[in-house]
Amino acid sequence: DPVWVAGSFDGDHAYVGLFHSGQIARVSLRNGTTETIATNLSCPEGVALDADDTGLLYVVENPVGDECQSTFPLKAAAQLTRIDLSTGVQTKVADLRSTPGGEEEGGPHGLAVQDGFAFVCDCPAGSATLTQVDLASGVTSNVTSLASPSGCAVGGTYAYVVEQGSDDGQLVRVNLVDAPGAPRGTKVILVGGLAGPMGVAVDVQGGYVYVEERHTNQVQRVSLSTGKAEVLVTGLNSPIGLGVVGRGTSGNA
Repeated sequence: DPVWVAGSFDGDHAYVGLFHSGQIARVSLRNGTTETIATNLSCPEGVALDADDTGLLYVVENPVGDECQSTFPLKAAAQLTRIDLSTGVQTKVADLRSTPGGEEEGGPHGLAVQDGFAFVCDCPAGSATLTQVDLASGVTSNVTSLASPSGCAVGGTYAYVVEQGSDDGQLVRVNLVDAPGAPRGTKVILVGGLAGPMGVAVDVQGGYVYVEERHTNQVQRVSLSTGKAEVLVTGLNSPIGLGVVGRGTSGNA
C-alpha cells in the first residue's frame, strides 16, 4: 500500500502516500512515529512538498486503471490536489489526463514541484507526457512526450524522468527551458538498461540524481557533473518511492 514518498526540507519528516487506503502518512525521521494527515484521496500516485516551505503538500490522485482499490467512493477522474498541512483542507488544482477503465498506465504517476509549478507524468493510453501545471491558475502544458513513465524529479532547469521497461528502462533528463541547440522538452538519456525503474529523486546541491530499480532491489546514483552511474544501495524489497530530505530539492515517484 505505501508507494510514493516526499522528504521535508528541514529533514524532520517523510510524507508517504498509501495507495489503496487513500491516505497520506507523516513519518518522523527522528523517532519513527507516524500520523495520518489526509484521507479519502483517490489512490495517490505522487506526493510533493512546496519547495517554498509554505505548508502545502501536493498529491496526484489516480482513480483509474486496474490497480486502484478502495473502501470509499473514488473520484471520477485523475487530478492534482493541494493539501493545507495546517488545516487539512484539500483543494483541486487541475484535472490530469487519464484513460478511465484502462490498465495501470492509464493514469498519472509521480510528482515534482518547483517555482510555482508542478510536473506530472501524465499517462493516458498511448499519449504519455511530462505535463507542467501552474499551481496558481491550474493551467497545464505539455513539456515533452514520454514512453511509459513512472516518476519525475526536478532540479534547476531540468526534469529527471524514469521511463519504464522490463530490463531496458531508462533515466532521462528533460530541458525545462530553451538552451542553445536544446530547446525546452529536449530529452537526453542518462542511464539505460534499468531493470524496472520506478522512483527518482535529485539532490542538486549534492550533485546526484538517484533512481531505483524495482526488479533488482537497488538504487543507483548518477553524477550531475560527469554522468557516471554507480550502485549506491542493494538489498531493498521491491522499492517504488524515493525522496531526498533536507536539501530543498524536489523529487518523487
